[in-house]
Amino acid sequence: MTVNVIPAVNLEGYFEYGPAPGDYTWQTDPQTVDAGAVLEHALTGLDSNSRYYYRLRHRPAGDDGPFSAAPEHSFHTQRPEGEAFTFVVQADPHLDDKSDEEVYRQTLSNEA
Repeated sequence: MTVNVIPAVNLEGYFEYGPAPGDYTWQTDPQTVDAGAVLEHALTGLDSNSRYYYRLRHRPAGDDGPFSAAPEHSFHTQRPEGEAFTFVVQADPHLDDKSDEEVYRQTLSNEA
């Protein structure tokens, strides 16, 4: 699994990850990245067909203070071949005068 962020400011960051919410068994090495560049890390040592939780820890580049924690997210590693799964893709709806807000609300409800 590869995770990445494109920060708006220069920062130093790393990812914590593990098998349960708030249980970050592993972490990547900190890297410094310029604003607009990609901070990318490979999360290794993962089992197949398993859910993992991760979050970014970050601080301003050049700062010796503590790292702040971004919100936690999760992902599921590859399932066995032939096993069914469901996913949703949400794009920018570009709501304008030609859009039906009720249709969009129903779409969001269906996704949830």
